Amino acid sequence: MSSDSRIMRASTALYSDDLRVRAAAIEIELASYNLQKTSSSIDALENTARFGQPEARGLALWKIGLLGNRGAEPARAFEIISASIHDGNEMVRSSAVEGLAYLGTDDTIPPLLEKQRRTEVPKLLDFAEDPSLDPQTREWVFQALRDITGWTLPHDAAAWRNWYNHHPDGWQPVTHDEQ
Repeated sequence: MSSDSRIMRASTALYSDDLRVRAAAIEIELASYNLQKTSSSIDALENTARFGQPEARGLALWKIGLLGNRGAEPARAFEIISASIHDGNEMVRSSAVEGLAYLGTDDTIPPLLEKQRRTEVPKLLDFAEDPSLDPQTREWVFQALRDITGWTLPHDAAAWRNWYNHHPDGWQPVTHDEQ
């Protein structure tokens, strides 16, 4: 079996809607990396996940998510992975989000929703600039921007675009606890 076909099968299983298939795929991935489902495996990955080069960090975050999914210190896995969801490196951020998704604990839901909401801001800005939008929809767009970003700006697409261009990473979305 070629490496590409193994990766394709692993990916298909890891993203399966059947949780039993997904759990089996995670077990296989951990075995393929010779990772025991123990604290010492997380110990061995933590320094790389926090301080390694971006590619190595990404892989370590992903592996920690898999380990946490299978019961190896899920709370600690969450703490390590969630520390990287706002990392300056896109690959590290993406791997952290994927690691949280694989971890799959209740604690992972708020940061994943926050990340999803944050990715919608550029699309909302595009809507705000659309001259064909009816007034009510435009109002909802600006309300969504306020709710997601926590900023209150005028109902002016140019003002929001200017704000976003000057604050792409310098804001924290409003959480449901703050609303």
